[in-house]
Amino acid sequence: MSEKGGKLFTAPQPQKRGRKPSLKSTNGKEAPLKGKDDSSEKSKKGRKVKFDTGSPEVNLNFSSEYGGNLNTDTPTTFPKGSFGLGGKGDKTGKGGKSFVPKPSRPLELSVEDELPKGAKCLMDCEAADILEGIQDRMVLLSKDPSIKIPKSFDSGLQYAKRDNHYTSSQSVKDILDMLSIYGLKEAEICVIANICPETADEVFALLPSLQAKKNMLREPIKDVLLELAKHYSSVQKILLVGDGDFSFSLSLARAFGSARNMVATSLDSLEKIKKNYSDGIRNIMELEERGCVVLHGVDGKHMSDHFFLKTQRFDRIIYNFPHVGFHFPEENCCQIQMNKTLVKEFMKNAKALLRKENGEIHISHKEGDPYEKWNLVKKAEKIGLHLHDTVPFYKNDYPGYQNKRAHGSSADAPFQLGQANTYKFRLITHPL
Repeated sequence: MSEKGGKLFTAPQPQKRGRKPSLKSTNGKEAPLKGKDDSSEKSKKGRKVKFDTGSPEVNLNFSSEYGGNLNTDTPTTFPKGSFGLGGKGDKTGKGGKSFVPKPSRPLELSVEDELPKGAKCLMDCEAADILEGIQDRMVLLSKDPSIKIPKSFDSGLQYAKRDNHYTSSQSVKDILDMLSIYGLKEAEICVIANICPETADEVFALLPSLQAKKNMLREPIKDVLLELAKHYSSVQKILLVGDGDFSFSLSLARAFGSARNMVATSLDSLEKIKKNYSDGIRNIMELEERGCVVLHGVDGKHMSDHFFLKTQRFDRIIYNFPHVGFHFPEENCCQIQMNKTLVKEFMKNAKALLRKENGEIHISHKEGDPYEKWNLVKKAEKIGLHLHDTVPFYKNDYPGYQNKRAHGSSADAPFQLGQANTYKFRLITHPL
């Protein structure tokens, strides 16, 4: 306690053993605070800075520009101005930006560099063809108990078939090889085939290594993509009309490895298919296992009113060799008129189900008399379609496809194909 005008009385504090009771020296002056190392006789200027290398908190490494690694016993010195005010190393003292080292640009991965020496890049469709050929041989080898077929083979085959986008690997390879003259590597060409891009910009986005040559490559890539678009692809949504025993649909599904983007239809009921076609039911079962939607009793002349189809839009609508059946001789004018009506009504309905952007209606048709009298192109123009392309139809391009008569007692018998073309129609677009 203290009285007014008197000195403050402070009770003595209990002293800890080993500590001095006061910070004052014997001469009455305050002594400076000292740390553990302050009693050292070494100059402060040359004092070493040490860190415990085992400490989890300290793991600092400075570049040689700043005097080496702090974890060593070598004294670390810093150039004048590196830290504090006004130095280049740290501008925060005067409100400047702090030093941030620029990150090194990541190197673009090169697929070919990752492959073993001498390895060859293959498109998925090429790999699927090769593996299927090996599989055919393995069927014979599997009968020999001394030969064991690895389980990984089936996994590899299914992977290649699942990601296959095209029906003809050789045709696709011939088209894409045109890009090799512009310096594209084998791996880059395979990426384009496997991803199945629709535009040149999509190609450049997928392959950053081509960005530097964008101006030179844009037109060649556009031309190649246009050629690839002529082939059926698993990325396209496909409607097949009047497919008899469904062998054409199954040929596409097997080539793609999946039929999830396909809808296959026939005019016949399931019972009639079972009666008329020896492989019809088997083909349907495999299509459905591969994810295809299979519809029966679908009339191509009225299909745009079908409860399911009218909710869909398709990239490709295919009708191979449309025919009303043999009511009269093929050359008879009544027979010709009936077939012309069938084609016209099919086109009208297909047009309503077609995607506006790059959608196509494909009609495979025999050439020569009397088939040329059907006037496919004129019929198409009258309903707002134009002929985009005409290509030869080769049955061998579709392994397993059986062209059936589809009518009468000989429905399961093939008809003579002869020379035939596929006519590809698109919507007529009027410029604004």
